[in-house]
Amino acid sequence: RCCWKFTSYQRSICLNIVPLFGLERLLSEIKPDIVHVQWLNADVCSFEQLAKLPYRMIFNLHDLFVLNAIQPHPRKDRRFVVGFDRENSTWLERWLFMRKSRMVEACRPMFIGPSRWVCDECRHSIIGRNSRAFALSNIIDDRFYRKMEGSFPSNEKFVILFGAYGGRRNKDKGFDDLARALDLLPLEVKEECELRIFGETADDCETGGVRTHFLGPIRD
Repeated sequence: RCCWKFTSYQRSICLNIVPLFGLERLLSEIKPDIVHVQWLNADVCSFEQLAKLPYRMIFNLHDLFVLNAIQPHPRKDRRFVVGFDRENSTWLERWLFMRKSRMVEACRPMFIGPSRWVCDECRHSIIGRNSRAFALSNIIDDRFYRKMEGSFPSNEKFVILFGAYGGRRNKDKGFDDLARALDLLPLEVKEECELRIFGETADDCETGGVRTHFLGPIRD
């Protein structure tokens, strides 16, 4: 995780080279029909360890981290579609992209994502183009809302929920995209919406003409 100090990226980089101790033994006891990989970030296990598991696999696309080299959100960077080579990338990007490619080829997973857009990006990508990808909305445990009861006023408006560590300041989560999308809404639609942001504490304001309320950091 500290390798970024020796590179020009100046951000955390997950190498996923250390296997998760006891994973194979645990799965052999459970004997699962399917292994659902929710999250591959933060060095939770190695790519090579996942590639050796003899189970059917489902990978969640919370973002495009699995399909890209380092960045979870490619923005205008389309190398995850056109390829990484010596002309357009560093050795670290090529090494990580190659290992992810081999992992997905070995696992042959089905991908699920929260939107048709992310599934289309998966099908167009080099790593995911031979895989199946299906849009499946994220399910949020209603206990989250019960714990937050009283943190925001109850109303009949259509609620848009956005959140991340750091709230709007987390550049990887796409708040700028959301703000631009809200600008496009007709005024009569904006009046019927409310944006609620968790991960940040701030005074109520408007985002693209939509009333915005902040829920603060989620510590549980």
